[in-house]
Amino acid sequence: MKLSISKSKNTVIYYVAESYRKPNGTSSTRTVKKIGSETELREKLGDGVDIKAWCQEYVRKLTADVKAHKPVPVELSIIPDVPYEKNVIRSFNVGYLYLQRILYQENIGQMVKEIRSRHSFQFNLEKIISDLVFARILDPSSKKSTYDFCQSLLESPDYELHDIYRALDIIHKEMDFIQSFLYQQSVKCSQRDTSVLIYDCTNFFFEIDDEDELRRVGFSKEHRTTPIVQFGLFTDRKGIPLGFNVFH
Repeated sequence: MKLSISKSKNTVIYYVAESYRKPNGTSSTRTVKKIGSETELREKLGDGVDIKAWCQEYVRKLTADVKAHKPVPVELSIIPDVPYEKNVIRSFNVGYLYLQRILYQENIGQMVKEIRSRHSFQFNLEKIISDLVFARILDPSSKKSTYDFCQSLLESPDYELHDIYRALDIIHKEMDFIQSFLYQQSVKCSQRDTSVLIYDCTNFFFEIDDEDELRRVGFSKEHRTTPIVQFGLFTDRKGIPLGFNVFH
């Protein structure tokens, strides 16, 4: 990171900035944090301090802390004498935002647009798919628990629990298209090493006595006689999934 200085006719403002590379390969600079204006820092530090030198040292220490993976303090401004309602959520889970950026790179908006052209539904399928992915990574659980977990996200669900179950039917019907689309998008975002393909298969057991269309009695290393469903997964050389299938 580096110190960035913005000068105008009436003031000088100091920022923490960093260089980064855009997806198209070009480099650019973005602001990480505002340190303060010359006037603000002078009031805080006093007249005997070299403001520019102090800001340079501040940026140096911040850079060292980031490289050492130390916690970076975040300053919050508290407004006194402001009434707050009771039982209102004011803390939110924002860990999904990193994952959200990856999903945007996968262009799932276009994927959902193509799916919508083949189906009729009113719920926000893109939001449901995104939330299912976030929850599966951050807090894997049942669909009911997933819906409850997503209430804590900064961008809470704009759909109901029953919409998730309806969405699952569409996701199932479009499973081959979704896998193909996401693979093609992933190739654009990162290099996939398909020189070696790895296939693994596992079984899911169900505590039921009778078979149905999907759940059938099959081979089991544990010699179980209850119906099973088989799950097959293809990965590339790095272990990143390429595709999967569920079958009896």
